[in-house]
Amino acid sequence: MIYYEEHGNKNGKLVVFIHGGFTTSEAFMKQYGLLQEYHCVFVDLPGHGKSACDRNYRFGFEDAAKAVIEVINFLAPEEKVILISHSYGGLTAKLIMEKMPERIEKAVIGSTNVKKTLLYRLYCGKIGCLLLMLQNRKRYKKENITWKRVCDSQKSAWLNFNFPKRKIIYEIPALLLYAQYDIEAIKESMLVWEESFRHSKLVEIKDAGHNYFWDNSETVNLIVKVPGMLRNGIAEISVKVGEKTSSVADQEKIAALFPNTYGKEEITFEKGENTSVAKVRKVGVILSGGQAPGGHNVICGLYDALKATNKENELYGFKGGPSGLINDD
Repeated sequence: MIYYEEHGNKNGKLVVFIHGGFTTSEAFMKQYGLLQEYHCVFVDLPGHGKSACDRNYRFGFEDAAKAVIEVINFLAPEEKVILISHSYGGLTAKLIMEKMPERIEKAVIGSTNVKKTLLYRLYCGKIGCLLLMLQNRKRYKKENITWKRVCDSQKSAWLNFNFPKRKIIYEIPALLLYAQYDIEAIKESMLVWEESFRHSKLVEIKDAGHNYFWDNSETVNLIVKVPGMLRNGIAEISVKVGEKTSSVADQEKIAALFPNTYGKEEITFEKGENTSVAKVRKVGVILSGGQAPGGHNVICGLYDALKATNKENELYGFKGGPSGLINDD
């Protein structure tokens, strides 16, 4: 079995992180503490990192997918799992989804090419392999990545630049990522992913290059962790009105003291169409209590959401907090 690191809650849902080509699980080091409530596993694919192989080992994404499936079946034999992958790791994730779609709850695919373009034909050929060896010669020597290993990986990548014929995988919910400064071929590929997966969301990582899981970890971590309901903005958050509320005691006395607010319905939020999103609103906000951390972030978020919904929306504050409201200040 291949080497893997475990983080988070071992009793939680299994999340498998799959690194890209010619790197290791350490590419996700800044995600080690991301999902503490989940059982997070960071694999070293065959021939990478601590999953050492013979120098003559012929790497292939088919074998990589089988190795990760072996880990999944060992750690969560009957449960659905979540896949998070980047770059060539997405090719491994794609094969896993094709082989066991019923076991994949959702997937995050970052900057994975699936188009057979002339650029990638050159990149996966001898010229591209030579450039990779020259650019990374110190690291490759340290990690025992040989010329043969590079050529085998690139050949296997070229063979897997496609989409599976099994339509069932396209029902898997997917968060799709790409960097603002990714090459155009990758950006075009991520559009193909978006078109193929019915329940997907495509997100651009602003001011980022290809290695954003490391270089832009704070931004990426927020995007990966934020609830799906919030990823598409306020236009897809609907309000659900529940039953009327009541105090546990002294109902009549409290109702007399707060005639305008007592007994209001319980309000919850869920994913759906926001039918009132286009209305122009004037909203007041008050910071009350002591210097609680995070309050200003809430106000900034409220302002951003209001303006993103309708540029005519206005947000008002009150000097002095609650007293400012009472004194009309």
